[in-house]
Amino acid sequence: MYKRFSRGNTSSASESRELGYQMLDVQEYTEALRRFEAAGDLQGIALATAYITEKTALTNRARGSLEEANLHFIDASEYFLLAGRIMKAVQCRKEGGDQKGAVKILANNGAYEDAAWLAAESGLFSEASEIYAKLNKHEVALAAYALGKDFKRMFSYLKKFESTIEPCCWKQYVRFCFVGRFGDSDETPDEFEKEVLSRIGSLKEQEMILSRYNLANKLFDFRHTNKEYMKAYEGGVSSGLLDKSIQLLSNQALLENLSSEQGAQLYVACKYLQAEHIATNSWPKPGEDWQIHKVLQAAIGRGSAQIDSFVKMWENINRALKSFVESGTGVEIGKLDDVQIAGYVDILVCSHEMFTWCSSLTHI
Repeated sequence: MYKRFSRGNTSSASESRELGYQMLDVQEYTEALRRFEAAGDLQGIALATAYITEKTALTNRARGSLEEANLHFIDASEYFLLAGRIMKAVQCRKEGGDQKGAVKILANNGAYEDAAWLAAESGLFSEASEIYAKLNKHEVALAAYALGKDFKRMFSYLKKFESTIEPCCWKQYVRFCFVGRFGDSDETPDEFEKEVLSRIGSLKEQEMILSRYNLANKLFDFRHTNKEYMKAYEGGVSSGLLDKSIQLLSNQALLENLSSEQGAQLYVACKYLQAEHIATNSWPKPGEDWQIHKVLQAAIGRGSAQIDSFVKMWENINRALKSFVESGTGVEIGKLDDVQIAGYVDILVCSHEMFTWCSSLTHI
């Protein structure tokens, strides 16, 4: 038959088509294309063109023209699809670096399991999840979202299939979603974070997860919102949130209701808050006083003997330090009853003397 064609003899369309497939078997793709065109076989034309394009892609890759090779692999995939050769289309998509396209071809042709496996192997976890959702394999779909750290879609999936997912599994993945997405940030939560937290469980369970991951600011705000003021205050002080904690007691008019133990704790908090305030501000300019922390100033006269006496003591210290800076008058540290404050004031005096001495050296 091949000899007949080579001599220019005619043949029927079916014979041309048969010879075209024979040419494909021996990888004579250009000749195969000619036969399919003669037969008017569109599927055969697509198939021969696919093999020709794939061969061009392989040649380009061997020569190091990778970008051009990938483009030809993608084109070859399209032709294989037209020819109904699904697995060859998938192979060429993969060869061309289009893993997502390969997954789509498999899924569109009903090969969901293969598509899901390829998506997971390629790191396309969201795509894998969507495919497993079609198969009603919820736990596998959620696991794929988790691997891809796509927590927003995971939460949407959990809400959508809440009635069909086993409750214990559902709850665990909501917790995982919160921790994975928000567990390393102690910033003010947005509405999405608040919604996820609210679905974790009871208020006690929500509080536990915030505490477990040391989200001190969020835990403080959570307790504050739920009107657990003393709990918020005590947790805030132990976490170093001194200004927020003292301000909370002041704003809620709780300063005058403290026990002796809580009052002692408040006094210590005042010391550390003021020390932190001084440490983060430069020495006052001549004629200025050391500023007392604004939270302490705002709490004066609101029922706390500890804050009132502390502020009064620092006002006296301010005057002594101001006199020391302006006229060199010594600060009578021994008159301070609190050993820690006395030591701190002594450090301030010594540091100023050192600063003055160093400044004088620069002018020699």
